[in-house]
Amino acid sequence: GKFHWPELLADSEWLTFGRVRPMHLNAVAYGWASMAGVGVAIFLIPRLFKTALVGGRFALSGAVLWNLGMMLGLVAISLGLSDGEEWLEFPWQVDILFVIGGGLCAIPLLLTAANRRVSHLYVTSWYLLAALVWFPILFLLANLPVVFPGASGATVNWWFAHNVLGLWVTPIGVGIAYYMIPKILGRPIISYQLSLIGFWSLALFYSQVGIHHLVGGPVPTWLVTL
Repeated sequence: GKFHWPELLADSEWLTFGRVRPMHLNAVAYGWASMAGVGVAIFLIPRLFKTALVGGRFALSGAVLWNLGMMLGLVAISLGLSDGEEWLEFPWQVDILFVIGGGLCAIPLLLTAANRRVSHLYVTSWYLLAALVWFPILFLLANLPVVFPGASGATVNWWFAHNVLGLWVTPIGVGIAYYMIPKILGRPIISYQLSLIGFWSLALFYSQVGIHHLVGGPVPTWLVTL
């Protein structure tokens, strides 16, 4: 409709693309994908470790704080109170709720792992443990106010923007797949060693590739090449 009627809703800042797009992006990434992933992870934890879930109330409290932050963040973006960085639009005051909420959601996994009745950690456990430890650290560092100005801020922005997918959504999704697909098929995975190579490859090599978004930008060429 905008192609034929460009001025449609042009006088409504609430409905401009610059606000609706980041609201949609954040709602899908943090509101749906993240909460769905955490929910399935907590469902799988007792099954993976052959023990009852420990500290479930921490996760419940974390989910409440997370969703409160989600609502406040979306309202802030709709009002034009954005940090202006892709995937990092929420004001840093709201980000505090995500850091605390994400940390609380990780506690049951760590406590249950410490009390597990199995000595061997299945690959799904590796992925879930990593994701729920990585994300609060990534999110906290990327949202520290005024610490990364200018070009360094752009570098940190895309370091985070790729890692929120590669070190948060991806390990949760892959970890769930490693559990559910063998369950559904009734067959063990082929080459368990290869699955661990995949995990460590993701952990060691994925985290820096977001810099390709800054090719030709105000960052050192060696950084993009690396």
